[in-house]
Amino acid sequence: MQFIKKRTKEDERSLDRHEGVVQGFYRKAFMKVNVSSGRKAKALVYVAADSTPGEARPGYMEKIVSAAEACGLPQTYIDQLRPWLQ
Repeated sequence: MQFIKKRTKEDERSLDRHEGVVQGFYRKAFMKVNVSSGRKAKALVYVAADSTPGEARPGYMEKIVSAAEACGLPQTYIDQLRPWLQ
């Protein structure tokens, strides 16, 4: 399964609000990523301003693992996420 969607300005504004960009919780950056076809794509990522380790909200990692499975991400990646489940 390939999951690539061009972002819209409304998508980005919504993510900015959700991730607290204006409040300084996250900053935006672009990274080159490899996609399943072997080509590279530019991805918008949100980077935490505070790198202090912490705990995810209850249910958050379950959603991340579920989404990774639904998108067909590699099992090795999903296995790396599982230890973070509460």
